[in-house]
Amino acid sequence: MNLLTCTLIEYLKTLGSEEPAPGGGSASALCGAQGAGLCAMVAALTLGRSRYAQYQDTCAALLPQAQALQKQLADQIDLDAQSYGQVAAAFSLPRQTPQEQAARQAAIEDATAEAARVPMHTLELAVQALSLAETLSHGFNRNAASDLAVAVWNLRTCAQGAWHNVKINVESLKNRELAEVLETQGLGLLQNAEDLAAAVLAQL
Repeated sequence: MNLLTCTLIEYLKTLGSEEPAPGGGSASALCGAQGAGLCAMVAALTLGRSRYAQYQDTCAALLPQAQALQKQLADQIDLDAQSYGQVAAAFSLPRQTPQEQAARQAAIEDATAEAARVPMHTLELAVQALSLAETLSHGFNRNAASDLAVAVWNLRTCAQGAWHNVKINVESLKNRELAEVLETQGLGLLQNAEDLAAAVLAQL
C-alpha cells in the first residue's frame, strides 16, 4: 500500500489492524506533516493582511519552506513503513549454513541501521519545522494562534515519536559505536525540539 495515495479511511484501518506497518514511525511522520502544514497555513493567513504588514516578508519567505517540509515529512510516512519491511525481509533470509547465517546477520544489521536513520531524518525535519514555528510565533495573524499551537504539539509529538523509533532500532544494533553516534545525535535533536516547542508555546 502506498500510504500517500490511499484514502484517510484506508490508512486508519490499516494502522489499527494487525499489520505491523504503518506503525509508530509513520504515525510520527504524519504528525510532523500536519504540523508543518499548519505552519504553512498560519503564514498564508498572515500574508495580505494590512494589520500584519511588518510580518509580510517573514511569512512570504517562511511559507514555501513550511510547504517543502510538509512534503518531506509526508514522504517519511511511506519510507518508515518501507524500512520496517526491509528489516522483516532480512529476518526472513535463510540461515541453514554458516554462510547464510553470516549473510542474514549482516542484512539484519544493515536494515536495522537504516530503520534507525529513517526516523532520525523525521526528527531532523521536525526540528526544522519547529524552528519555522518559532520564527512565526513572533509575528502572525493572531486569529490563527490555536492553529500554531496545534502545529507545535504535532511537531513535538513527531519528534518524540521519531526518537522512540530511533532508540528501539539503535538498541538492536551490534555495532555499538554506530549506536552511540546515533543515540547522541538523536538526543541532541530531541532536546532542540523540546526547547523550540517550549519557546513557541511560551510566546503564544
